[in-house]
Amino acid sequence: MQSHQRRVAAGPCLLARTAAVVATGCAALHLVDGATNVLWTAIALACLPCAVHLWHRPGRGTWGLHVALCLAMVFHPVVAAVLPAAGDPHAHGPATGWTTAPSLLAGLGLFLAAWRWWLGRDLPLPC
Repeated sequence: MQSHQRRVAAGPCLLARTAAVVATGCAALHLVDGATNVLWTAIALACLPCAVHLWHRPGRGTWGLHVALCLAMVFHPVVAAVLPAAGDPHAHGPATGWTTAPSLLAGLGLFLAAWRWWLGRDLPLPC
């Protein structure tokens, strides 16, 4: 394999870049939503460095963190419904489209990670 091909094969690819956009979207929606819960704000902020790593140099650790953060975002409305906390924006009745969007994006992120795991590699970006 030539050095250029090695560099392209080792670099970021389609699934990782898409997952980075999804992680950024999850974080942005949670932060714009004005999450008052410190734990969920911290998880939303943790998505940003994960997105940077997915964009530039995705590795096993980055994908693992991506899956963990996506699981937290997916299950957050379920946990909030079972154990409503004071000041939690998801605890005030049925979820609206605005509050379910981060969970849907996180589900998409999990799908991308599962697709990446099933393939055993990422898809190269078209030039």
